[in-house]
Amino acid sequence: MIIVKVPIESSEKSAGCRKAGNEIIAQIEEKYVSENGKHIEKADLRFEEIHLDNENLLEAHKLIYENSLDEIGSNERTIFIGGDHSLTFSTAMAFKDVCENEDKSPFLIVFDAHADCGISENLLANNFQWLRKLIESGFPSDKII
Repeated sequence: MIIVKVPIESSEKSAGCRKAGNEIIAQIEEKYVSENGKHIEKADLRFEEIHLDNENLLEAHKLIYENSLDEIGSNERTIFIGGDHSLTFSTAMAFKDVCENEDKSPFLIVFDAHADCGISENLLANNFQWLRKLIESGFPSDKII
């Protein structure tokens, strides 16, 4: 299993999110049990990070998308941890593209207290409207719950 840190912050309101990946990984115990009861050793996990520049969000989202294509395309279990919610736009677009290349239909389940469908004149996906941008960019809205 791969855990990929994505330290993106798309706005001042999400300041500090870039540190979340390190904080989450620090809390993973040396041994834990998966959802099917299998014991997993922390040493068996592969940790990676997408190194990006939060001052250049266009380039940051391009890097997230390209790295996500590679990781998702490897068919290895991959977990992306943020950063703010905007990372989901780029990872979900990569997931959609991998699914389409494999003649599969993508499906996204979002766990969030709000829809992140705000209206923004910003061309880049941000923390508050990434889901709107995802749908506007071609992710099938009937495949999102």
